[in-house]
Amino acid sequence: MKQMVKEEFKFSESKVEYASHQLSLYYGECPHKCSYCFVNNYRKRGYSWAMGELRVNQKAFSIAKEADTSKVTCLVVSFTNDPFPISYNEDVKDQRLASLKILLDILEARKIPTKVLTKNAQIEDLLDFQQDPYKYIQIGFSITTNPDNAIMRARYEPFASSIDERITALELFQVAGFKTWVSVEPILPNTQILDLLYSLNRIGVEEIWVGKTNYDPFLSKVYNWEDLLKQVKFMQKQIPSIQIKHELASYEGKLALQFEEKLENFENKLKNRNNEITLGDLLLAIKNDKELKLC
Repeated sequence: MKQMVKEEFKFSESKVEYASHQLSLYYGECPHKCSYCFVNNYRKRGYSWAMGELRVNQKAFSIAKEADTSKVTCLVVSFTNDPFPISYNEDVKDQRLASLKILLDILEARKIPTKVLTKNAQIEDLLDFQQDPYKYIQIGFSITTNPDNAIMRARYEPFASSIDERITALELFQVAGFKTWVSVEPILPNTQILDLLYSLNRIGVEEIWVGKTNYDPFLSKVYNWEDLLKQVKFMQKQIPSIQIKHELASYEGKLALQFEEKLENFENKLKNRNNEITLGDLLLAIKNDKELKLC
């Protein structure tokens, strides 16, 4: 008699520094249709999980219930597809919200540190069903540019929620007491990174990860990444919640070190003029300073 072999359920490992593992709630083509998404490459190469009509990964619930968590430091839901794909059909939207809530409830019950990452502001509807903030789950949004860079956002993320909508939803979760985080990646053309990071800090976002694009050849060449890195490092000095991903941090160089020395002297000059300097004051001064050439 053949012995039945029990299926082993486990989380997929992640190479991203802020997550040890990831779990996808959906397979198929994401309705947001972001042009820079790395999954597009897998779709072109014929990987079945990246192709076809969007469908729930039914195994996700079993994995969440049964997978070994001993090596899980942080789980992301998810990298390969949005965990709450946008829909303007109320029935479909409700079904997707129910699927997400079931998954999150399982992860919360198992006390698994989890980061949700979405571009869909409709996730704010979760607040109607989850009055008490999660203890182990952070609600996060991919924020790729400033709200007023709407044309560029629509070009690269045609069917995702607008940046304004995402930030509004982020604020709602923050006010309701939920743990929040943001992934600033990819950074779209014409993004004013100083203003963007400053505005996210004002909302009270607890964790802001800044990276760069690896999968879109054009976007990867849009910026002088060493210059952008020094801007982000300046903000990191003022806002400790900012974290810099390895691929962006690798652009550290002599120019960045020279900039830090200039910035320190510049800050000291400002402090001598006025003992009470806000970050907003400092940003305005830097924008008007030709020597630092930040903007």
